[in-house]
Amino acid sequence: MRLHRLLPAATVALAAGLALAACSSPSEAEPEYDVIDVGSAPAEATAPGTTLKIGETAWILDEDSGQLVGTTVREVRELDPDAIEGFADNDDFAGYTPYAVVTQSDADQVSPIDVLPIDEAGETTSWMGSTIGNAAMGDADACGIALPESTSTVSLQCFVALSKTGPVVGAVYNGSERDDFFADSDHPFAATPITWR
Repeated sequence: MRLHRLLPAATVALAAGLALAACSSPSEAEPEYDVIDVGSAPAEATAPGTTLKIGETAWILDEDSGQLVGTTVREVRELDPDAIEGFADNDDFAGYTPYAVVTQSDADQVSPIDVLPIDEAGETTSWMGSTIGNAAMGDADACGIALPESTSTVSLQCFVALSKTGPVVGAVYNGSERDDFFADSDHPFAATPITWR
């Protein structure tokens, strides 16, 4: 596992890999979340700059498939570090507080849209990733939370956000993906993201 944060496009830097044991898997338990009905896709995508409450749905164009994907930030909550195997024992994560960011994606053939965690000032924070089996891309076990199994039309995911300076309070869609090294400053949503908080 590694600490991951997007760098400005003009910055030249490498993200260093951090050694961390695999995230612990939740026990064979009933899912902690039910799938919510977000309805049918509207005629137009959600506009850049839209602010939503946690639990509300944005409809975002998936440029690869051309379809609108219903994207809902279901919850942001602080995690017990002990729920993530090896987290508390790794000095690289000293001072960081982990947060679960749970999302739901809906479409005819769903391809989840990445969102990024934000702090109270609206700045993106760090998150956990891995060079193999990237938990930050939404492994259902990444947060130690039991989630419903994904289907062809709906997917619930969780990734671990990290912050040293204050709570993670929401998420944004700005066109960048969580496995990018550099922010996509040319994306139409880069300067005016969709925000959940």
